[in-house]
Amino acid sequence: AVFMKQLLGDGAELCPRQTAAVLVGSGVDPKATTKQGGTVHTEIRDLRRDVDYVFTIGARYPLVGSRSFEEVFRTPVIKAVVHEAQMPIPMQVAIPEQSAARFCFSRAVLLRWPLARTPTGAVSHEE
Repeated sequence: AVFMKQLLGDGAELCPRQTAAVLVGSGVDPKATTKQGGTVHTEIRDLRRDVDYVFTIGARYPLVGSRSFEEVFRTPVIKAVVHEAQMPIPMQVAIPEQSAARFCFSRAVLLRWPLARTPTGAVSHEE
């Protein structure tokens, strides 16, 4: 199982530990000559940007022992990273003559956004 804890910026817990995902996988016999089983993965969506997270992996035997999960792995505090792209400033341009007749009785404005080079170096075409 994957558990998550939400923390405020000062380290205070926002709420108790919550179950984020329960994963079912087959175990691997450590004495076997070939390892069968493989990896198990999950995706946790819709995380908040204004809080930090600590994720914990818990495991248990399916048929013997306690039904509670034992902590196997815990992440350090994961801080949300906010990527804010700066929007270019639009420019007002004249409406072309062939389209002006359609908009003569309305309050239409034609705007153009210049698209510059992206940070990765790829060139975007100007609209």
